[in-house]
Amino acid sequence: MTGLPLFVEFDDLIIMERFSTGGGQSSGLFRCKAPDGEIYLLKTYTDEVQQSLRPMPLQELIMMRGMLGPEERAELDARCAWPRAAVIKDTAINGVLIPPASAEMFETVAGRTKTQTRPRHLEGLARPPDAAGRIGLPYYEIPQKLAILSGYFDTMRWLHDRGYAIGDLQPRNALFSADGARVLLIDCDSCVPLLGTPAFVAQDPEIWKTPGEEAFTIRTDLYKFAWMIVRCVQENLESRTVRRDLLLPAMQGAVCDLLEALCAGADLENASNLLRGKATLWRVLVVGDALYVRNDRSLRARWEPRAVEPAVQRPAVAEEEYFDDGDVMEPAGRRSVLRTMAWVLILLAVFVCVGLLAADQLS
Repeated sequence: MTGLPLFVEFDDLIIMERFSTGGGQSSGLFRCKAPDGEIYLLKTYTDEVQQSLRPMPLQELIMMRGMLGPEERAELDARCAWPRAAVIKDTAINGVLIPPASAEMFETVAGRTKTQTRPRHLEGLARPPDAAGRIGLPYYEIPQKLAILSGYFDTMRWLHDRGYAIGDLQPRNALFSADGARVLLIDCDSCVPLLGTPAFVAQDPEIWKTPGEEAFTIRTDLYKFAWMIVRCVQENLESRTVRRDLLLPAMQGAVCDLLEALCAGADLENASNLLRGKATLWRVLVVGDALYVRNDRSLRARWEPRAVEPAVQRPAVAEEEYFDDGDVMEPAGRRSVLRTMAWVLILLAVFVCVGLLAADQLS
């Protein structure tokens, strides 16, 4: 069977497993097989979201993909996990079907007792070096952060040109590949038409809210994107202050001025075009392992990596092997091995204790 209808009945889905526990608008994320025979993620909405949801704008957002030509549709799919269908349960919209991210968008994390695999969110760009080394993940130097964020900017601008703002723009709502070559926007059902009514009431996290009450627009996207740059470079996602001393080594003063103005809520007419030029530059300043920056002292200065312990690299695990463990995905086979090892250690400890007791009694 080919093709997916705009609306799919919940009872027509084959739910395979819970993928994550949800959060924000979502009450859960489930891997499922749809009537077209393909595998999707079912994002179910909370009761509060279901009550405030506007069905027609959501329907129009889903239909936007089908209105694109083949090349543009392929580009949308490469950039965004755009919703493919609305799911109906008990005559109301219960959630949406979205395509799953590929395995390159996941990372493997070393824990104290087990290894976990989880989506590689953009918030990882703000991870300090000590935290990266502690959990065995890469530390991203400032030129790498900026190059990856330039990919996010390209998708933001691409959507603006096609009449949509991202709206709930924050680093949890995007993934990136290990080499930084791809950025994937997720939670795209929160995207907002620039001319029209949004499907949902705005529910972005407090730290990412724009000053005052206003609808999501290109200006609000630029405000949040500027803060994303600042917070990732400063390695503090809760920061409310622009630290020029941390930014200036990696960028020119004029770029800092632009970011400060946007973070203060200024509505700059040419801000998107100015950022576009900087984003294009940031990409070409990463050449393999060689990292460069453009600042007020040099047009192309070699960036010296921070002296940190290299993170332990672990092999990627196929996405299909993940199961839910809270909001983190862990390979099912590895979990069973760890449990077996734990029982072996417990049994050995029991035998040792029994042996010591017997020896004590004999003496």
